[in-house]
Amino acid sequence: MLLSFLVRNMKFTINGRTLLFRYSYGAQYARLAKRCIPLRTNKICDLRFAICKSDFFFSYFYNLKGLRKMRKHNGMRPHDIAILLKIASKGAHKWYMKDLAHELLISPGEISESINRSVIAGLISSDKQTLSKLALLDFLKSGIRYVFPQRPGSITRGIGTAISAPPLKEEFFSNEQFVWPYGKGNIRGQAIEPLHPNTPEACLNDSKYYELMSLTDAIRIGKVREQNMAFEYLKEKIENA
Repeated sequence: MLLSFLVRNMKFTINGRTLLFRYSYGAQYARLAKRCIPLRTNKICDLRFAICKSDFFFSYFYNLKGLRKMRKHNGMRPHDIAILLKIASKGAHKWYMKDLAHELLISPGEISESINRSVIAGLISSDKQTLSKLALLDFLKSGIRYVFPQRPGSITRGIGTAISAPPLKEEFFSNEQFVWPYGKGNIRGQAIEPLHPNTPEACLNDSKYYELMSLTDAIRIGKVREQNMAFEYLKEKIENA
């Protein structure tokens, strides 16, 4: 059985004929399909496309005379870092894009495009499996507070982050509380916008990931001593994962 989902239309000119095909992806069965049915016609065409087992290949991968097309890199997005930190939390365990999508509550399309951006940025290898730990740590230490800055907002209910979450919660005593806004949270504090709207819920299901994300927020909003300690924790956890 070949599972495919319509994403958008695509025009190809083959042997002087302009044909309309559909973009598709699959995630359950490994198969190389030698035929594709164009939209709005019943004719069978010889376009080849690949469906890869347990992973997603989106609309910008085609097995057409070796042609491969990838979207242009238009800058990193905040959730790119959230995805990379999730990969880091898995350590040496093998992961699939569909698992990241499920665990982070981010659509498969966003996961795929994010990984492509990280490959171009040198934050993950071209095989889309091996995290470039040194590059990621360098960005977290010197770049994230400038690229994705954040200032504490109004008081709200949520889940603790930065120095209001483990492990820094045990290192610093402060009357200020910092939280990701979340209706089911158990503390009140100044709102910090997470790197992705679904980060609070995703962190509740993964304590290792929660620590990495809260440490990253400490670098984004913390004082110098808090930033330095947060980075040392991040370095230890990512390098030894």
